[in-house]
Amino acid sequence: MRRRMWKGSLALVLVAGLARGAEPSEQAPAGPPAVSFDDALRQALGRNPSLGQARAQVERARALVTEARAAYFPVLTANAAYTQLDSARLQGDRVLQPASAVNANLILTVPLFVPQRWLQAERTEQAVEVARTGEADARRQVAVVTAQAYLAVVLQKRLLQTNLQARDTARNHLEFAKARRQQGLGNRLDEVRAERELHDNEARVSLALAGVARVQEALGVAVGQDGPLDAAGDIVLTEPPSIESALESVGNREDVVQLRQRLGLAERTVRESWTDFMPTLTAVGQPFFQTPATPTLPTWGWQAQVLLAVPLYDGGFRYGARHEREALASEARAVLDTTLQRARGEVRSAAEQLEGAEASAVEQQRSSAAARETLELANLAYRAGATTNLEVIDAERGARDAETSELLAQDSVRQARLNLLVASGLFPELPSR
Repeated sequence: MRRRMWKGSLALVLVAGLARGAEPSEQAPAGPPAVSFDDALRQALGRNPSLGQARAQVERARALVTEARAAYFPVLTANAAYTQLDSARLQGDRVLQPASAVNANLILTVPLFVPQRWLQAERTEQAVEVARTGEADARRQVAVVTAQAYLAVVLQKRLLQTNLQARDTARNHLEFAKARRQQGLGNRLDEVRAERELHDNEARVSLALAGVARVQEALGVAVGQDGPLDAAGDIVLTEPPSIESALESVGNREDVVQLRQRLGLAERTVRESWTDFMPTLTAVGQPFFQTPATPTLPTWGWQAQVLLAVPLYDGGFRYGARHEREALASEARAVLDTTLQRARGEVRSAAEQLEGAEASAVEQQRSSAAARETLELANLAYRAGATTNLEVIDAERGARDAETSELLAQDSVRQARLNLLVASGLFPELPSR
C-alpha cells in the first residue's frame, strides 16, 4: 500500500509539473526510468523471458540434427566380460571351459545402406529452419505486446493529465464560489455543488494514478525488467499500407511462414514413407581377445559380417505410420489455410477499424474544442452573474468527458494503425529482425 501511494504521489508531481510547463522539483523522488519506444522494443527482444523457450526449441532442433547425422557414421563399441564358474568344465583330462575367463572385443558397425535413417537426418535439418521461424514469430509477439503496453502508458498518462486539469478547474471554481459567497454575491448551494465536483475529480485522479502505475508495471514486464518503466514519448509508426498491399504481404508473416514450413516437412515425411519398405545393409567387424583360449576361441582373433535385413511383415505398422503421417499433413494444411484466412480477416478488420477511428478522432477533436469553448462561455456568464454554477459544472464535465473521448479516439487510431501493421506482417521493423 505504501509503495502504491508513493507511486501515485510521484506520478502526480511529475504530471503536474509537466502541465505547468516547469521541471520537477529537485526534492521530488525519482520516478520509474523512462525509455523511448525503439529502446523498449530492443530491450524486450533482447531479454524478455518468454523468448527463452523459443531459443531452447532452436537449440533442441540443432541437437536433433547432431543425433540424426550419426546415421552416416560408423559406430565403435568396446565390450569386456569376466566369467567365474564354480569349477572348470572337463572332458576327461581336457579343459573345455576354464573356471575363470576374460573376453574382450571391439565391435565396428558400418551402415552401408540405411535410407530411412539418412532421409530422417535431412528432415531434422529442415526442422531447424522451422524452429528458427518459430523464434522469429515469438519475437514478433513480444514486440506486439511491448508496443501495446507502451501505448497503454502513453494513454494513461494523458488521461491522468486530463483529470488533473479537470480537478484544477474544479478547484478554481470552488475558490471562486467561496469568494462570491464571502462577498454576498453567491450562496451555499453553489459552493456545495462546486465542492462535490472537486471531490469527484479527485477520485478520478486517484484512479488515473493507479492506472498509470499498473500500465508502467506491465511495460516493465514486457521489456523484461523487474520494475516499472515509463514511456519517454509517443510511438511513431510507419504509414500503414493499402489494404491490397497488406493482403499480399500476409504470406510473409512469421507465423504463416512457420506453418508453411511445417506443412512442407509433413508432406516430405509422407513422400519418404517408401523407405520403411526398403532393406538395410550393415557391415560388422569384431576383433576379440580371449584368455584362457578355448577350442572354439583362440587368444586373439576377429570376425566380420555383412547383415542384410529385409522387412517382410510387421503387423501393418508401416501402413499405419504412413496413414498417421498423411493425417498430420492434412492437419498442417488445414491449420495453414485457417491461419491465412484469419490473417486476411485481421487485415480487412484493421483497415476498417483504422478508417473508422480516424473519422471518429476528427469528430472527437471538434467536439472537444466545442466543449472547451462552452466551458469558457459558461465561466464568463457565471462570473457576470447571468447564470448559476449548474451550467458551469455541466460544462466542466462536458469538457472533461470530451477531452477524454478525444484521447481515447486518438489511442484507437494508434491501436488500429498498429493492428494493421501487425496483421500485414510489417511490424516490427528492426535491424535485429
